[in-house]
Amino acid sequence: MLLKSHKHADIVTAEMMHKNLTEEKRESRRNVARIVQNIQFLGRQGLAFQGKEDVDSNVLQLYHMRATDDPRMLDWLKKKTNKYMSHDIQNEMLEIMALQVLREVASSIRNGVFFSILADECTDISNKEQLTLCIRWIDEKLEPHEEFIGFYHIPNIKADTIVAVIKDAVMRMNLSLSNCRGQCYDAGGQMAGSRRGVAQQILPEAPKAHPTHCPGHALNLAVCDATKSSKLLSDALDITYELCKLIKFLPKRQGLLDQIKADINLEAAALKVICPTRWTVRGLSFYCIIKNYEAL
Repeated sequence: MLLKSHKHADIVTAEMMHKNLTEEKRESRRNVARIVQNIQFLGRQGLAFQGKEDVDSNVLQLYHMRATDDPRMLDWLKKKTNKYMSHDIQNEMLEIMALQVLREVASSIRNGVFFSILADECTDISNKEQLTLCIRWIDEKLEPHEEFIGFYHIPNIKADTIVAVIKDAVMRMNLSLSNCRGQCYDAGGQMAGSRRGVAQQILPEAPKAHPTHCPGHALNLAVCDATKSSKLLSDALDITYELCKLIKFLPKRQGLLDQIKADINLEAAALKVICPTRWTVRGLSFYCIIKNYEAL
């Protein structure tokens, strides 16, 4: 009888431990799912994850805000370990989400079969060279899509380096370069060179991927050439630049202009600083000068 009593007690204890463990797992999954949702929200909105201090981070504050409807979440934050709130885990979750998005994009492109490559290199704010890669494709309804694939850090801007990065990105998306039907770059030597340019190096593997000068870049070059011979546009450019510098970079004068516009009931868009490189977006600066002419 005593032996049976001990066995029964062991069974009851094991069942209670199993029940507690199952409940603990369920609660952990639930809270980790909330963390994933927070990271997904911040990533979708392009918001910074971390603050100056961890206590001020957007992730933690968002979690606290959601805890107002569920106090059990606060108990999770009070844990010392296994909270899945570290920077490394957040970055890993974000990377998993990014890879899932790329998988879905790659699947859509494969369904469309054929695609074109758009690429350009630039220097970012940290003075590092990076390659921007996009893929353009047409769906079954003949609707065009242009998908941003990513920024790729490159050690140099040699054609061989850029070609290697493009091939690697296409391969990782499980796309066949033989299905490429177009290449779109600027007219730089490393991209459009007639011998060892990026376009020429890709053609042997994708003979139907005809290279094209970027339409936006070509339009800007054409407008620049067309305006060089126009004294009227040259003078307008100088006047617009000086007016913007006179007002936009001095808050006192900006405030005075706003007051004058209010006094004469002039509703017009604010002055726009003129773009130093792209002629095709300078029209908005000229337009704002015309609309604010009376106040100016």
